Amino acid sequence: MASNHLRLLSYTKLLTSHVNEGRHDQALYLFRHIFSSLTPDPFIFPLALKAGRLHEAYEVIRKMPLNVTVKAWGALLGACRTYGEVELAEVAGRALFEIEPDNAANYVLLARIYADAGRNEEAERMRREMTERGVKAAPGGSWLT
Repeated sequence: MASNHLRLLSYTKLLTSHVNEGRHDQALYLFRHIFSSLTPDPFIFPLALKAGRLHEAYEVIRKMPLNVTVKAWGALLGACRTYGEVELAEVAGRALFEIEPDNAANYVLLARIYADAGRNEEAERMRREMTERGVKAAPGGSWLT
């Protein structure tokens, strides 16, 4: 039992060092091979986001047994902006609109993703949708991107 604990601790340190050095793909590879019998959801999700592996992160969310938290969808939406992944951002945005339809930050972020991609009509549609639903951004916010 102590041997398994030490082995797990060693693996964790190895994975952490890869992540800290920015070697996210190698960390994902090691994780899959070392912990293939464990449920990887809580560990692999942020690692996949950092590595820019957004579709893998989305698959983790899809396979989560319980309702996915707002934080997971929000993290995916934010990573979609970082990596310019518009289609997956739409999926995350729709999920967030269902969970918390009155949160202006979700609409604003999706509008910015559209604007960053040069899809200004969709960005404007998000702004109109906010207005139609009565969702108000917090004072001091800006539409500048």
